[in-house]
Amino acid sequence: MLRITNMNYKHFTIEERALVESYKIQGLKNRECTKRLNNHKSTISRELKRCKVNK
Repeated sequence: MLRITNMNYKHFTIEERALVESYKIQGLKNRECTKRLNNHKSTISRELKRCKVNK
Protein backbone atom coordinates (compact mmCIF):
# COMPACT_ATOMS: atom_id res chain seq x y z
CA MET A 1 0.00 0.00 0.00
CA LEU A 2 1.38 3.39 -1.01
CA ARG A 3 1.13 5.99 1.73
CA ILE A 4 1.33 9.65 0.84
CA THR A 5 1.97 12.15 3.59
CA ASN A 6 2.01 15.89 3.53
CA MET A 7 5.36 17.16 4.78
CA ASN A 8 4.83 20.69 6.04
CA TYR A 9 8.00 22.23 7.32
CA LYS A 10 10.05 25.34 6.73
CA HIS A 11 13.72 26.06 6.32
CA PHE A 12 15.45 28.39 8.73
CA THR A 13 16.15 31.97 7.76
CA ILE A 14 19.70 33.34 7.80
CA GLU A 15 18.93 35.00 11.13
CA GLU A 16 17.63 31.76 12.65
CA ARG A 17 20.70 29.88 11.43
CA ALA A 18 22.91 32.50 13.08
CA LEU A 19 20.98 32.05 16.33
CA VAL A 20 21.35 28.27 16.15
CA GLU A 21 25.07 28.65 15.54
CA SER A 22 25.33 30.96 18.55
CA TYR A 23 23.31 28.57 20.74
CA LYS A 24 25.45 25.59 19.71
CA ILE A 25 28.67 27.52 20.43
CA GLN A 26 27.23 28.26 23.89
CA GLY A 27 26.78 24.50 24.34
CA LEU A 28 22.99 24.37 24.20
CA LYS A 29 21.34 21.08 23.27
CA ASN A 30 19.07 20.87 20.22
CA ARG A 31 15.99 20.66 22.43
CA GLU A 32 16.84 23.96 24.17
CA CYS A 33 17.50 25.62 20.80
CA THR A 34 14.08 24.54 19.53
CA LYS A 35 12.39 25.94 22.64
CA ARG A 36 14.08 29.30 22.13
CA LEU A 37 13.23 29.38 18.40
CA ASN A 38 9.73 27.94 18.89
CA ASN A 39 10.26 25.13 16.37
CA HIS A 40 9.80 21.38 16.38
CA LYS A 41 12.84 19.36 17.45
CA SER A 42 13.08 17.64 14.05
CA THR A 43 13.35 21.02 12.32
CA ILE A 44 16.66 21.83 13.96
CA SER A 45 17.95 18.30 13.41
CA ARG A 46 17.23 18.53 9.67
CA GLU A 47 18.84 21.95 9.42
CA LEU A 48 21.97 20.83 11.23
CA LYS A 49 22.28 17.77 8.97
CA ARG A 50 21.61 19.84 5.87
CA CYS A 51 24.15 22.54 6.71
CA LYS A 52 26.88 20.25 8.04
CA VAL A 53 30.34 21.15 6.75
CA ASN A 54 32.82 18.39 5.99
CA LYS A 55 36.16 18.96 7.68
